[in-house]
Amino acid sequence: MAEAYKRAAEVVVRRIESRELLSIDEFCEAVGVTCDWLSDALTEGRLFAITGPHGRSFFPAFYADARIKRADIEQVARVLSPRDPSSQYGFFTSIRTSLQATPLDALRAGRLDAVMRAAEMHAEGAPPRLLSVVDELAGQSGPLTVPPQHDPSGSFADVLNGATRG
Repeated sequence: MAEAYKRAAEVVVRRIESRELLSIDEFCEAVGVTCDWLSDALTEGRLFAITGPHGRSFFPAFYADARIKRADIEQVARVLSPRDPSSQYGFFTSIRTSLQATPLDALRAGRLDAVMRAAEMHAEGAPPRLLSVVDELAGQSGPLTVPPQHDPSGSFADVLNGATRG
């Protein structure tokens, strides 16, 4: 189990370093939204966050893709909201057989209806939303909130160095 935690943490760190996931400040600037919008979008399931180093929330950079209508991404995200954030991220970024593309590529091509059908199939029968491995490691519990400040320089040093929760 410890190895699974370590791998999950490493994947999140790589996505942050490659700017696939953005800090709160970076996301708000890239998308052109306020922290109030961000908080509302999280509450309504229009946006999801991945828990990163030190329990901080990181957000998918693809929301800032000018080739995709943000309202379309939000509509799909609502359908996926019963799934955990990692599953939602994976849905958007993995090739779906039914689409012959990733949902993001299909949205860029204006295929919202097909993506919605694929999202409904993905979300169908989803178990109740559980904390992800990274959420558990970060000690997250309860609804996501927007922290007042963000320090993107942190790392999963404790996880990567084998620390366990007590």
